[in-house]
This record gives sequence, structure tokens and C-alpha cells, in this order.
Amino acid sequence: MPSVERHAGRTSAAGAAGTTVLGSFLRFVGVACNGFNIIAGESGRPVLVQASGLSDSWRVFFEDAGLDAPIEALGDDIRILLVDEAELARTLGEFNALFRVPELPVPLWESVWLSSEKILFTEESFAVRDWYARFQWEINKVGYEAEDHIGFEAAFCGWLFDAAVKGQEGGPDARPQPTQSDVRAFLEEHFTRWAPECFRQLADAAGTPFWKHLLSSASLLSGALAEDS
Repeated sequence: MPSVERHAGRTSAAGAAGTTVLGSFLRFVGVACNGFNIIAGESGRPVLVQASGLSDSWRVFFEDAGLDAPIEALGDDIRILLVDEAELARTLGEFNALFRVPELPVPLWESVWLSSEKILFTEESFAVRDWYARFQWEINKVGYEAEDHIGFEAAFCGWLFDAAVKGQEGGPDARPQPTQSDVRAFLEEHFTRWAPECFRQLADAAGTPFWKHLLSSASLLSGALAEDS
């Protein structure tokens, strides 16, 4: 299998300045897993529009990396969500079933997966919190959601990939800039230790096309990143 990291710095004209194809996909996974209820509303609809424009770049990226993921189908799913209110409502309902109800089908936090106690807010949570603080990366639900939620970690990985490439290009930024070594360290210490299996189980539990295709693609990608590390 070709290395995913070999293609990690590739940018897309459809994305925002300084955003890589890999980074944009991981950011979208993160935002969907943590806030699809916002995306489904009128104020968040531009996120789906941008994802629709990026989907061809994601498809090429996955193909070049040798990952047989349903990215083309995901692009179709996103375009359907933009015009089919009934499918959007069904997809939102499954978001609530996978990520919001008290009895979740799959644990969503690194600490539950990796700590010996299998509970929230163990040393894994605090270590992830330290990573965010180191790079002044802020989450939008401080105090309401543990920092090691799968959505936050995916979005942070996307930001790390983007910021590392931007730093190499000399882009001005007041925040500390991660290096490629930082990216690999976070992947090895946190994200790839549990995300591939978490995404796989979520995909198995999903029934709507959007979630099935997004989560299975995220599982394949995070698994390939684990092999690269």
C-alpha cells in the first residue's frame, strides 16, 4: 500500500488557503462526528457545500494512497443531503443515535478505549488536553465534552496536518506551529491507537449511506496512518 503521508501535503483549489486534502477530510470527519446537528441547520449548510466541492479531491487522494474507500459514494451522499430534506433528517436522526443518545453503540472517547478503568477523564484525556493547549487549539464545547472525543481528535489531526504544511511554507501565524514530527507523535500516542477500530465499529452500526461511507472511509484512513507511523 502506498504511504498516506507521502500525499499529506497535497492541497486543493476547492479548499481554503493553507488547507490540505488530508486535513480537510479529517476536519470534516471531526465536525460531522461532533456537530452534524449544526451542519444540518441552515447556518451550518456551507460546511456541506464546501465538502461537496472537496469530495473529488478526497477521492483522488484516497485512490493515490491505495485506499479502497467509498469516497465517490460519500460525495454523492453529501450532494443528496443538500437537496433532499428527508434524507438530511434521516441522517441527522442517525447522528443522534450514534453520537448523542445515553446508550451509545460505540464508546466515543480515547480514555474509555485505552484506560484500564474504561472511564472518561483519565490520563489519556488530560494528555490530549495538553496537546490542544500546546498549540492553542480550542474546542467549542469546553466543559461539556471530553477533549478526547473522536470528533475532536479527528479535527485536531486535520489541523495538525494543515498547520505543519503551512509552517513549512513559512506562513505567518501567532500560534506555535507543529512540525511533521509533532503530527506523527500525536498519531502514534493517541489517534491511531484507537480511532481505526472506533470508526470501524461505528460504520458497522450505521445504516444511512452518509454515515456508513464517511465512517468506513475514516476507519481505512486512520488505519493507514497507523501503518505509516
